[in-house]
Amino acid sequence: ADVELAKVMAVFGRFSLDHLGLAGRLTGLSGDGVAQSFDRLVASGLLAHAAGGGYEFTHSILRDRLYDDIGPAERRRIHAAIAADLAVERGGGRVLDVLELATHVAASAEPGDAAAAEVLLEAGRTVGASAPLVSADYHRRALELLPVDTPRRAEAQAGRARALQTVLGQEGAPL
Repeated sequence: ADVELAKVMAVFGRFSLDHLGLAGRLTGLSGDGVAQSFDRLVASGLLAHAAGGGYEFTHSILRDRLYDDIGPAERRRIHAAIAADLAVERGGGRVLDVLELATHVAASAEPGDAAAAEVLLEAGRTVGASAPLVSADYHRRALELLPVDTPRRAEAQAGRARALQTVLGQEGAPL
């Protein structure tokens, strides 16, 4: 049970106690079972309170290994469940980092998912000035999701072009 919970937490990255219920649904553990497994992971030193809130693995190698041990279909399923849960929270008015949501959306959305593309476009705009390569990637992923005949593709292409142009300007390349 502890390993299964740790795998789900590896997909989350940083884990908030608010998500214990979702972790229980994803692992099939009861509420008490999830809480006990979580507490054992903390007591063993595998998880620690993160500076920005929530909990994270004390060793990134362990997190990466647990994440890699999950098959691609299962990883996609977990990312999709996390994205859906975060979207509901966001829709309910909870202040949520769009990049956290975009991480899970990008790992789980399928072509034609316009709502997922909108999340990725928003994330791309959010980090455009501070992380242009990340912005370009969010816009690229949104392009992969958007239907060919939608005018939103032009916005995604323009956002990607702007982000890549910013990268060229930062590296001192001739514009």
